[in-house]
Amino acid sequence: MKIKVTLIGSLSKYMEGNKTKVIEFQESLKAEEILSTLRIPSEYCSFMMVNGLKVSRSHLLKEGDQVVVFPLVSGG
Repeated sequence: MKIKVTLIGSLSKYMEGNKTKVIEFQESLKAEEILSTLRIPSEYCSFMMVNGLKVSRSHLLKEGDQVVVFPLVSGG
């Protein structure tokens, strides 16, 4: 199954500087498994969206989903 993954901001370094990439998986997976697949430490992720909706990390992905991963933001 193919999933389109977009990493926002500083997270793009986990895809060699590419912001968006289509990744193929052999079986269904949870949204949080995108993080481990791309070797993104889970604490670097603020939240995830699938097809424009904010989802929990346990959300089950399906063929053609579009996942956006947002980093933590800090400031003063």
